[in-house]
Amino acid sequence: MIKQVFDKSKSKAGWRTIQMKLKNKGIKMNHKKIQRIKKKYCMITKIRRINPYRVIMKKTNEHKIFENKLNRDFKQNTPFKVFCTDITYLPYNGRIAYLSVIKDISSREIISWNMSQHPRDGYSNEYTGKDEKQSSDTLPWKYTIPFRSRVSIH
Repeated sequence: MIKQVFDKSKSKAGWRTIQMKLKNKGIKMNHKKIQRIKKKYCMITKIRRINPYRVIMKKTNEHKIFENKLNRDFKQNTPFKVFCTDITYLPYNGRIAYLSVIKDISSREIISWNMSQHPRDGYSNEYTGKDEKQSSDTLPWKYTIPFRSRVSIH
C-alpha cells in the first residue's frame, strides 16, 4: 500500500504525505513504520530544488523605489555625467554567469564591465574603481558617479 502511494506521487511523497493518504483510505500506521518500510525498499523521496530565479529576484530588491534624479531625461550631452548599469544573466552548463555593464548615457559607450559567478560580485551603486582599459587620469573616478539602474546591485 505504501509503495502504491509512493509511486502514484512520482517519488515525491514523504512519510507525512503517505501517512495522510493511508489515513484517508482508513489505514492507521505509525510514521516510524512508514520510514522503516521506505528505507527497506529504497523508496527515496525527491526533494524539490530551490528555483534560482526566485532567489535572484528576492535578492535584487527590484521593487525598491529610489529618488528619480533624471526625471526620464536620458538624452544627456555631457560625457561622464550620467551612467546606466544592468546585470544580464547568462546560462551555461547548468550554471549562471552574471554580466554587469556600466554605460555612459551621452556617448553610449561601454565604460566598464564585469563577469562573475555570483550577482554580489558585480558593481556597487557608487563605482569608484578603475577599469583595466582606462587609466584613472582619463576618467573622473575620484567623484561619485550617478547611476541609472532598473535593478539594484547586490
